[in-house]
Amino acid sequence: MNVSTTKRGRVSIPAVRVTSAYPLGLFFAWSRRIELARDCVVFPEPSAPLPFPDFPTDLPVGSGVVRSDGDDFQGFREYRVGDSYRHIHWKSLPRSNTLQVKTFATSHDRECWFDLIHTPGPGLERRLSQLCRWIIDAEVQQLHYGLRLGSVVLAPGTGHSHRLRCLTLLALYPLTD
Repeated sequence: MNVSTTKRGRVSIPAVRVTSAYPLGLFFAWSRRIELARDCVVFPEPSAPLPFPDFPTDLPVGSGVVRSDGDDFQGFREYRVGDSYRHIHWKSLPRSNTLQVKTFATSHDRECWFDLIHTPGPGLERRLSQLCRWIIDAEVQQLHYGLRLGSVVLAPGTGHSHRLRCLTLLALYPLTD
């Protein structure tokens, strides 16, 4: 059942009408209105895919993505002095006029911390949408990831229940920052 909504968070499910139009849709055999006295949680809409962030150095030890010269492609970031020339993504130079560097990591070493404060975006909803996208992508890549939303911290983990806890925290985050 699809229900459209324009807001995230806890939403009441409207009444549902169930009908049977058997056989061939010529006659209605019965119809019944069902009141669903339940709320559901609407997650933020995931934003367009972006590479995982480079986390600032002022976060505690273990924060961010552990960098190594692994085999798994992680994404792109801007070139910094000292980066290996063989990791430069030359094809992106004509499009963006900036040097982009390919980043790699080993899948078992990667642990991500997603923090609302350090998430780029013009407004709260966009930042929550970006966090939602990163959580979904981290789960697909089977990474260990944690979430920080202000004073609420969810320790790194992985799996369906961890993803649901993270997305529920995003959905129920207050509407004002």
